[in-house]
Amino acid sequence: MGARRELGQPRTQTGRLLRARLQDGTRPLHEKSSQVRVPAFADPEQSLLAGGGIFARESAAAPQQIRERLLKAGENYWARQVEIQELAVRAWAALAEGKKEEALRQMKSAAELEDGTQKSAVTPGPLAPARELLGEMLLEMNEPAQALEQFEATLKKEPGRFRALYGAAHAAQLSGSRDTSQRYFREMLKVCGHADKPGRSEVREAERAILQG
Repeated sequence: MGARRELGQPRTQTGRLLRARLQDGTRPLHEKSSQVRVPAFADPEQSLLAGGGIFARESAAAPQQIRERLLKAGENYWARQVEIQELAVRAWAALAEGKKEEALRQMKSAAELEDGTQKSAVTPGPLAPARELLGEMLLEMNEPAQALEQFEATLKKEPGRFRALYGAAHAAQLSGSRDTSQRYFREMLKVCGHADKPGRSEVREAERAILQG
């Protein structure tokens, strides 16, 4: 029997990642646009597990409306950020409906859009970069070699990211690249060196992988 999880919690790492990226119903986008708030999106992974993408597609309508309002207000930077999120939601909705080519096209568009966007000086980087999400999607599609490329691209831009390090290690492991997998697992453990005990499941997986050599 598989490990139990709380009701309503995403089953996979992808679901948890998407929830962090896409669910924020309270934080203003920034001080000058405090009247515009990011909506609480439906969890695309939950839609996928339910067998359809209707909830994720309905969620994509909300950021589209916000993006239009931001453009009218002259907030082009924040409109671009919302557009990236909108593309990600649509991508996972397409995957939920079995439209893999469309899903990859939308997610790649989000990644390319984010690559061409300068980070605001007054905000941190994205909670989940689009290329990191693309890597997660490629893992879901059983394409670990391609996924590894996306995680490594994320790490070049934002080194030391836990999710990207874990994704790279896991993708390399699935691709048969043991040395690469070990290197990323070791780097991930360094990042988590002062984390609370017991550690996250990914940390325990990394420790086992290194012990097994």
